[in-house]
Amino acid sequence: MENEKNEKLNNFDAELNNAFKLDYKEQNLNNNIKYKNWETSMIKKFGNNARLFKCSKDNLLFYTSNQECKEFPFYVSICPYCKREICYFCSRFSKDEAFSGNCCLKRGIYYAIFESGCNSYIKYDHIDPPPEKFIKISLIPYINIQFFISLCFKFFFLGLPKKNAEDMDDDKLITYEKHFDIEHRYETLNIILFIFKLFLVFLPLPYIIISIFFMILLFLISLPFKGYPICFFWGVIFGSPNFSIEEEFDRLYFY
Repeated sequence: MENEKNEKLNNFDAELNNAFKLDYKEQNLNNNIKYKNWETSMIKKFGNNARLFKCSKDNLLFYTSNQECKEFPFYVSICPYCKREICYFCSRFSKDEAFSGNCCLKRGIYYAIFESGCNSYIKYDHIDPPPEKFIKISLIPYINIQFFISLCFKFFFLGLPKKNAEDMDDDKLITYEKHFDIEHRYETLNIILFIFKLFLVFLPLPYIIISIFFMILLFLISLPFKGYPICFFWGVIFGSPNFSIEEEFDRLYFY
């Protein structure tokens, strides 16, 4: 089966698909004339700000325009061979619907700020807004810091795919949370969660006054700008994760 796949890939006409086939993984291309010529032709075609993607599954390089790269779902393009979606930053992509835009840390941060924040669904009605009680919680000093840290912990650790996770058939990468479950390492996970909750109790304490001033300043700035700054803030917090925020709140404070 693997031989058939390799033969098919070797017969793939890379030039017609703006692609360059690597001979092997991590091939050094610094002095590769064929690659340099291809790179020059792609930059001439797509412009100086063209984006270079790599499909780690097929060892295939391909270019897209900067404009196409920044279209939804943001810094993702389709591999011309396997037709999988590929992340510009990590050369992978995960279709886990519980986490939007976090196949890697870089894209997760970009997605949270430039998609969820700048296009806040609370302002533009992209999807249903979170329950009112969670919006109110985000305004309470100390508790809002705990809540924000908890969501970041879920989104950027437990929900982040493992660094060496392989592409699955369903285009979903194994997250750290799923890894602990698959490996039955519940004790390790419980220890991590226990240490994390200790941090949640003590870490926000020095920042209570700063949090109060931040929320006051945020509201004052929002007044002349039709509420956009506060919508940006809520968009970053609630826009990226599609997992149950209510379950996270219960886990944070009740078990």
